[in-house]
Amino acid sequence: MINSGYLRFRYKRIQRRLITWAALPFWWLGQCLPIAWTHPTAGGFAWLVGRLFRKGRHQARDHLAAAFPERSCDEIETIVDQMYRGLGWSVAEMLAVYRRGGLWSRGLVENDSPEAIEILREVIDRGRGVIIASPHFGNFELLAVYLCTYFHHGSTIVRRYSNEGLNAMVQARRTKLGLRIFYQDDPPREMLRWLKQGYPLGAVPDQDLDKNAGIFIDFFGRPAYTTTGPATIARLGGAPIVCSYLIRQPSGRYRVELDPPIEPPETGDRARDVEIMTRAWSDAFERRIRQHPEQWVWTHRRWRTTPERLQARRARRARRAATKSSS
Repeated sequence: MINSGYLRFRYKRIQRRLITWAALPFWWLGQCLPIAWTHPTAGGFAWLVGRLFRKGRHQARDHLAAAFPERSCDEIETIVDQMYRGLGWSVAEMLAVYRRGGLWSRGLVENDSPEAIEILREVIDRGRGVIIASPHFGNFELLAVYLCTYFHHGSTIVRRYSNEGLNAMVQARRTKLGLRIFYQDDPPREMLRWLKQGYPLGAVPDQDLDKNAGIFIDFFGRPAYTTTGPATIARLGGAPIVCSYLIRQPSGRYRVELDPPIEPPETGDRARDVEIMTRAWSDAFERRIRQHPEQWVWTHRRWRTTPERLQARRARRARRAATKSSS
């Protein structure tokens, strides 16, 4: 008799391969065609996806309604449409960068943002490294590439895609652009070693990462499970966290904006220091998102993990671990 778990595994594996093959034509067309064509096409296609696949749209709409109770239904619908278009534009821009190289990304940034570059250079020149934290906001992927054209040894912490083929494609392009890639499940000591060499370490920590160590912090007025990874590494390395944003302008280009560095506090209490830094970057993210709500990815289930769910999930993992050790 065939095991049902094995059938599910095989089904998912075939499904992921089909998705990779289906994505290949768009992957290559997006890199070969002029961005003047791909940009509006990708934006329109993403808007259509947001209209046809209602689950993501409902999630985004519910999250926005909870975060902005003063906004009307029509305003929220407009923000959701703008969000989907922005995601499509970001994909088109990244495919163009993959083809043309990192330096081409500078043309997408207004005035090349010299003030932001100088601020970061001053922080990096201290020799302690810096964690450049960004939310899933604007074109956050382009931000890492853009900064890498100014600072050698650029790096970023990313989520490993469950689709192995897609993960390999994106990883190869990121590496070709000069980025050192760390995965969220990599040993933290590797990231700490990188930071202690004085190099910048990019992070996009604004999602619900329930498998990582974290704490609950109010985000848009609701408790959200928030990873403490960036703050922990920053404290151990003595490095500041600089919240960075690539904000899309009405012209279609971007502007880089930074918040003041968040320095590691010295209260003598490790847990307290980590909480202070984590709360600081989370509050900074919320302030920026409130200014430009259409540029954040509201489809993510940011408030999925609750204290009760987290406790139940950890109890299940503990039982599985105990079962494996006894077998």
